[in-house]
Amino acid sequence: GLFERHKLTFNALLTFTLLKLGKLKEEYPGDAPISFLFKGPMRTDVENTLGDWLPNTAWFAVQKLIELDGFDSFAQNMEKDAPTRFKEWFNEVAPEEQKLPLDWKRLENEPLKKMLVLRCL
Repeated sequence: GLFERHKLTFNALLTFTLLKLGKLKEEYPGDAPISFLFKGPMRTDVENTLGDWLPNTAWFAVQKLIELDGFDSFAQNMEKDAPTRFKEWFNEVAPEEQKLPLDWKRLENEPLKKMLVLRCL
């Protein structure tokens, strides 16, 4: 049987498989976001310019996230457009319950994409 700690992972894999097979009413988001969610890839060949508050692992993950469709400006928004607002969001007690800064608040209506951001940060 499954160990208790594996049940959530098993349920997630089952759900994504059902999505891929078209057995759920939601549209399958594609393999790239699902792979990103499970693997948590990083790009370590970039400098963390937000290192005073953002851990390197989070910044390296964001650098991979921007390679996915729809996230191309995320790192720039964090770094140049609103670093203070992102820092405040990051330091929230439960940031997953808060809307993201700037136009990224639209991810409230796209839970998988918000999970990708949460996976990074």
